[in-house]
Amino acid sequence: DPRDTMIIISISGRNAGVVDMALEAKKIGMKVVALTSRQFANSTTSRHSSGKHLMDVADVVIDVKCVSGDAALSIFLRHFHGPWNGCYGVYRRPDGRELR
Repeated sequence: DPRDTMIIISISGRNAGVVDMALEAKKIGMKVVALTSRQFANSTTSRHSSGKHLMDVADVVIDVKCVSGDAALSIFLRHFHGPWNGCYGVYRRPDGRELR
């Protein structure tokens, strides 16, 4: 339905699957909102045949400000560990229960 909006989450936005999803959604008139990292995307090459990243195709881009390498946690302020992309799939409620 062209009144719908597709929200696509991909930290790098470089993989063909997410770019194809965005292109197909736009082809049927949907709006595409991308949650992606501009810095991370700019540090990689696209794996899509068009050479585009998700941020190049989306109507709205929400920059999640993830650093290149997708690391979320610093240990002793030197090394980063733990991917951001796993954080988007899990939300912990105030009562401590986890929702997926």
